[in-house]
Amino acid sequence: MGLMQISQLFSGLIAAVFYVASYLSFVQLLKYLCNWLPPNLLAWAFTSILMAFLITHLSLSTEGFDGTSLIISVVLASILYFVVANIREISVVSLPPA
Repeated sequence: MGLMQISQLFSGLIAAVFYVASYLSFVQLLKYLCNWLPPNLLAWAFTSILMAFLITHLSLSTEGFDGTSLIISVVLASILYFVVANIREISVVSLPPA
């Protein structure tokens, strides 16, 4: 195994860890909304930071900057946050009867 292969393997492992952490944090945000509670600012910020690290890591590679990967990642993350923001607005407006 050459140095380049080890570097790619390590980079893939880092990306996988960021992806799993971002996914679990995002699911945690959805649990707040399923219980009709707004997510707290710390959970929202933590998820945003994890997603930013993931997007940054995916757009930077051993071969340099990949603009296409950056654009696709930002669009997908924005769609996810847009969905959560709309669900959050719905949950705040239409609380179930007590």
